[in-house]
Amino acid sequence: MEELAGYIFERILTIHSSESGNDEKLRLLRITAEEMLKKLIAGNGVRISGIIPMAVFLFDKNLDAKRFEDEFFGFIRLGNKASHTFPLDATNDEVDSCIKAFSTIVSTLTACPVPTEIELIYEGRELPPLRHKILQNKEIVEFISATIKRTIWRAKSGERLNYIDLICYAEELGNFTVRIYKSVRQPVEGQPSIKTLYDWGQFIPEYSRVNFFNILQDPENPQHFSLDYTKTLVVLEPDFLLEAKDVGSLFQRNERYPVYYVIEKLLPGEGNWKMFKGTLVNNFLDKYLFEDEVNFEAAFDEFITENLITTYSIKEYLGQIKEEIKTVHLPRIKASLPILKGNNGEYTVTTEPTFYSPMFGITGRLDILQSSVTDPKRKNVLELKSGKVPNFGVWKQEEMQVTAYNLLMQSNFGNDRRGDSSIFYSAAQNNPVRNVPVMTTKSIEFLTGRNEIFLMLYLLKQNDDRVFSRLLQFSANGLPEFILKNIARFKTVFEASSPLEQKYYRASVSFLINELFDSKISANDNEGGDSSFASLWRQQPLIKEGLEFDNYDEQRDLYFFRRTKKVVAKFREKDLIILYPYTEELDPLHREILKGSIAELTNEIVAVKLFNKQVDRTVFNTSKYFAIEPDFKDGGILSNVKMMFGFLDAFSRNKELLLGLTAPKSEPLSTDKLPGLHPSQEENVLKALAAKDYFLLQGPPGTGKTSFALLTIVEKILKRSPDETVTILAFTNKAIKEVCNKLNSVGIKYLFNSSSEEDDNSLKTMVKTHDLESFGEYVKSIRVVTSTVASFVKYSNDLKSFFRFDTLIVDEASQLLEPQLAGIVVNFNRFILIGDQNQLPAVTVQSDVNTLISDPVLNEIGITDMKISLFERMFNTAVQNGWTNAYGTLIEQFRMDEKIMQMINHYYHDGLRCAFSVKQNLDDIYPTRDESKISELLISNRLILLKHLSPRRVKTMRVKLILWRRL
Repeated sequence: MEELAGYIFERILTIHSSESGNDEKLRLLRITAEEMLKKLIAGNGVRISGIIPMAVFLFDKNLDAKRFEDEFFGFIRLGNKASHTFPLDATNDEVDSCIKAFSTIVSTLTACPVPTEIELIYEGRELPPLRHKILQNKEIVEFISATIKRTIWRAKSGERLNYIDLICYAEELGNFTVRIYKSVRQPVEGQPSIKTLYDWGQFIPEYSRVNFFNILQDPENPQHFSLDYTKTLVVLEPDFLLEAKDVGSLFQRNERYPVYYVIEKLLPGEGNWKMFKGTLVNNFLDKYLFEDEVNFEAAFDEFITENLITTYSIKEYLGQIKEEIKTVHLPRIKASLPILKGNNGEYTVTTEPTFYSPMFGITGRLDILQSSVTDPKRKNVLELKSGKVPNFGVWKQEEMQVTAYNLLMQSNFGNDRRGDSSIFYSAAQNNPVRNVPVMTTKSIEFLTGRNEIFLMLYLLKQNDDRVFSRLLQFSANGLPEFILKNIARFKTVFEASSPLEQKYYRASVSFLINELFDSKISANDNEGGDSSFASLWRQQPLIKEGLEFDNYDEQRDLYFFRRTKKVVAKFREKDLIILYPYTEELDPLHREILKGSIAELTNEIVAVKLFNKQVDRTVFNTSKYFAIEPDFKDGGILSNVKMMFGFLDAFSRNKELLLGLTAPKSEPLSTDKLPGLHPSQEENVLKALAAKDYFLLQGPPGTGKTSFALLTIVEKILKRSPDETVTILAFTNKAIKEVCNKLNSVGIKYLFNSSSEEDDNSLKTMVKTHDLESFGEYVKSIRVVTSTVASFVKYSNDLKSFFRFDTLIVDEASQLLEPQLAGIVVNFNRFILIGDQNQLPAVTVQSDVNTLISDPVLNEIGITDMKISLFERMFNTAVQNGWTNAYGTLIEQFRMDEKIMQMINHYYHDGLRCAFSVKQNLDDIYPTRDESKISELLISNRLILLKHLSPRRVKTMRVKLILWRRL
């Protein structure tokens, strides 16, 4: 605590004495306060996101600090304003008052006195108070953002109350209570669900955030509130954005089924021809909206060619799809074009714009947005649906989806937004455009469902028995047949698994959902800053890098921007990004968000490929500067969740092998010699080829694990068996491209599951030389498929339609978390993992304490920490059990000087040895050595340790300064 307090006090003094303006000082003080709170929260072993919830938690644990909470929250309020209001023009007295409030809290929470130098800043002065409580005696309060400290839902006797009390804290109110009563209405068939937040109140996590809209305040007791069930909106953890379409899917026939929502997220997706048809209809809609002439046959063939793998998997339905689109959907699209195009120029039409709303905790991508040319408040929303058409009105889940879009419009363009929100049924014979009116009761219904989903995911995150109890007991009559089949499938497979397998599955899913939560709302970067997706709207504008629009290359369809700040980019080519106009306020929440990927990246230029099919390019004329930020899609992590079901559904022996319960088998080692390989390379390649179940190859730095071992294994497999297939996966694009280059160099034919245009064997380039028929012939000859793990997870079902999964080889396996691989490897006849647990670790956004596994049954089989890779865990198990046929280590290294090698050799039981004899002389490396102490220190030491409280934040110049001080 003393070290932390010293660091924070030093920061306060540095900020106060700096030449920055007062607004900048407040911003920096707020950042420092958040940094301190994060360190203290981590020390308490809890996971709380957001500066206010963190502070509320700590103040509740420290009654002395609680006495000063009003002043501290007043300081945070000013710090927030300084970050987002330009200019705030804070006074010297306000800054000094904030320093007093902040320093007092630091002292109280760390039990360290405030340094005299800081006390002198404010001692004996009359400074402005920072308390901020203004919501008093109002019958209806329009908006409160608060922290839920705890929930009271049963009496001391243990009996369930007929209400729940949310004990909350808000800056404007201090502590207050919201009472939610049990509904007295009786359920009526065909009417919306009567369930309210009361039914889920017991699951609400402590110290989570909540937004209340139009909440009733008791005039006689201003600290007590209640809900108006016709007007009050409640949003739990609003920074946790859920997809509008996903939330809509839990509504079936006037009832909500959050349990089925979870089951659907746990089961692997099965693409079908109806989904394919919907995507194709959407593609034709875009063409007819923005192209003067559309050739149906050419457009159809173009789509098929661009989606070869998916098309091949449903090829038997292709004729039916084509006929239906031609005779049913296109006539309706053509007839509706005047409406869809915005009534002859009255509207600007944009397709697939994305919007975010941390007010309502949702995000969504619209099919069509029409913006009035004359009335900036008039925005029409149109959502295309190509499936079955209701006899009248709209389907419930589709009504809820468009209700979410209405909330997004309200959040982004204000309560006075005007316009229609409709569903366009492209298969409807009559009345294809059907309006979904803006209704508060519908918004309440939607947000109640959204909150239920959040709480179900939270229970899944906690690995709570209650969520699995609900999943296994769930039954519902009258649901569509495909839903009933999915429910039965999950129950059957889960209940057929052993208790150990169930524990492993649940722990893996819990870890992945924790990864989802942290990625969305509470992850930190290497410098301790907010790196969660919510930083898009929470992070201070001055932290972000701006881009200046340069030009649009129409031929390549690329937007070029000049970089305005010379900082180290956190992006790489191919990264998914979002783009929006950059202003001083930098508010991405009141405008359309553009999505794309980075096509080119240099120190001067960023080239962006936008995914939006139709962009209003006037934004690039009216806005000079733009902000670029990482995009985040739930689908990446949720795809791994779905893939984990593959573990449960695998053969029992495959699961036992993965869990280390069964010894792996191997054939007798071949006596063949492998020319060109060193002894350990040859030995381990032969062991890998002999493995019938799996082999784990540890490749220390520079030992040729990819160049020699992997390549030789593939060559020998293809040579010895005329039918065996090989799937090669790697964690990063760079690694899999290196593998592809090696395969090319020896003439091995392969299919690269990628959109890369740099490889003649990638799917992206394949479409230029193949149609559906020739592609079918081509894939029959393919015996090797390469892919990143992420792309394989996304397209595994499509690949399975034409490619047999025999042998799996995973390069960089030690960089992959166990749940990222477990659901994959069990579906192959055998697998070979290549990696090195002593090099780069598996990547997780979660802190170390949160990945530990405390279950003694899982601990017994070596599963103690979910941040340990599957490779490392299985390698350790094989070593402990003496399964020498299943693992091996390459020991000849070709990269390091012997002295450098000795620094890491103990990690490999001193087994490494140099495979070359040429050594570089020190004088060749430093031909013009100076006599300074720093030079001598650097030359004579290969490793220098510098102690620092926040080492991740130390920059190069800071290191030089520390060195000079040490000397």
